[in-house]
Formats: sequence, structure tokens, C-alpha cells
Amino acid sequence: MAGRLRIDLFGTMRVRLDDEPLPRLRSRKAKWLLALLALRGGEPVSRGHVAGMLWPDTDAKTALTNLRSVVSDLRRALGPQSERLRTPDRGTLAFDLRESGVDALAFDAAIRSGEPERAVALYTGPLLQDCDEEWAVPERNARERACLDAFHRMTEAADPERAVELARRASEIAPWQDGPRRDLMNASFRAGDLNAALAVYRDFAQALRGETGRTPDLQTTDLYVRLRSGTLPTPAAETPAGSSFPHPITSFVGREDETLEVAEALRRHRLVTLVGLGG
Repeated sequence: MAGRLRIDLFGTMRVRLDDEPLPRLRSRKAKWLLALLALRGGEPVSRGHVAGMLWPDTDAKTALTNLRSVVSDLRRALGPQSERLRTPDRGTLAFDLRESGVDALAFDAAIRSGEPERAVALYTGPLLQDCDEEWAVPERNARERACLDAFHRMTEAADPERAVELARRASEIAPWQDGPRRDLMNASFRAGDLNAALAVYRDFAQALRGETGRTPDLQTTDLYVRLRSGTLPTPAAETPAGSSFPHPITSFVGREDETLEVAEALRRHRLVTLVGLGG
């Protein structure tokens, strides 16, 4: 086995053999076979398991027959590096990743070793964005969650201006998730721009309703209400040690419906007066 192999799984899958694109495969299944084996990091996988993942709606015998054809297709495309596709025994397949680079595996390693900046730099788009196979969905979702968690940790540790940039990037990765928007609201507030923090919520609520029919979750709405009502400490009052964020104020426990009503009223009116007993 000679030469280098590069497999990029984030975004649209790309494979290069000695800096040349992998020759065209006869079927997309061969491409997904390579991706599936690469994600296993060189560990053997049973043929039955692989066949079941690639052909979930096909009987086992037919799926294994299909797999043999796809294995031959991938070997042909790999050419001089076909020895990488190994059969440790009759019932398993493995892919030799020595002298190779796989962006998703490097990402996983960065997450495990606590290197969020390296991890987010490797994340260039959803894993296997061009793959609609069922097995790819949990793999894709797991990497997205890990990436968003890395952005969240970086945002918490960053200065306000940098935190705004990081939270905005996370929001672009997951435009319909609340967590990155809360980070962006908090970061904008820390940067001294309350109007921007409030606008993040309003824009998110409008886009979310138009695209999904949903409204922001209670935690996001609660943050908006507290920002709008001035019950969060000002950025100057932040606690510097241990965290970039002020200590959170207790949420409106048991008042979820009322919180949503207040948030809706604040979206429609500049001033809302709440009347009732304190406490």
C-alpha cells in the first residue's frame, strides 16, 4: 500500500488519492460504504451490519449480495490503494486508515481532547450533507451537537465582542435551535448592546414562526423578558472570576403561560405594565 488518502466527510463528501480525486464509482452505495467504514476509524465491522445499514429495506441475503458488488466497485476505484479495504475474516470489513486523513475523525479527537477551536475549524458543514441514508442521520446530528457545544464553551470563555461573533456563527449552523440564539442574546448584552440582544429574539421568533410554526422555547423567552424588563445585571456588574456570564436570575417558576403572554405583548408594544402583588 502506497500513497496518501484524504477523506473529507463534512459538507459534500470528497476523497483524494495522492491529491487526485477518487475515480468515479458505479454506485453511490460504494461512496457511502467508504464513509461508513472511515467513521469506524479502521475498526472491523460485520458484513451483515454494513449490509443492513446500506440496504435497510432489503432482505439480508439480497443486501449481502449487493454489498459484494459494492465492495468490488470500491476496490476498483481505489486502484493501487485497494488493499486498504480489508477483510479480516469472511464476516467482517475494515478500512486501513494509516497514512490517511479523515476530517470527521480529527474533529472527534479534538472534541475528546478539549480543543474546541480546532474542532470548529474542522467543521465545514453538516456531516455527509449529500447523503440521505438513514444511518447517516445520527452520525450527522451527533457532530452538529458536538460542534454547537464547542461553540457554546468558546462563547462563555470569550470577551464580549468575540463572543458575539462565535454565537453568530453557531446560529448560522443551527438556525432553528434556541441555544445559539440565547448565547447571541447574552453575548450582545455583555457587549453593551441591549437593543441588539432584544432584536436577536424578535428576529428569531419571526423566522421560526414563519419556517416551522413554532415559537422560541420558554428558556429563550424567559431570557428575553428579563432582558426587556431590565432584571439582568448590567454588563459592568458581571462576575469576573470563573465565568464570563453574570449569575443567572431565577426564572419565573410556574408562570410559563404568563411569560409567553408577556413576551408576545412586548413584541407588539414598546411598554407593558404588569400589575399585581410582588414576590
